[in-house]
Amino acid sequence: MSAAEIKNFLHKMVVETEDVDILEKVKNYFDLLNSKDSDWWEDLTSHQKKEIETAIQQIENGDYSTHIEVRGRINEMIKNKK
Repeated sequence: MSAAEIKNFLHKMVVETEDVDILEKVKNYFDLLNSKDSDWWEDLTSHQKKEIETAIQQIENGDYSTHIEVRGRINEMIKNKK
């Protein structure tokens, strides 16, 4: 897709929506992408920050599963369903 096609698509999507929340999110995302000095942490909601902090604490406490462990459990569940 060319730059012109992408611009036309985005323009059409913006013009056709009346959802102010979506438009605000798109605007904020463009602002974020265009800001070279932006710290992404400051753009997170307090809920998102809390979730990340909780996850970090769980990892530090050893309360996590590796990708390989999760895949193994899923494979076992699939085998047991057959």
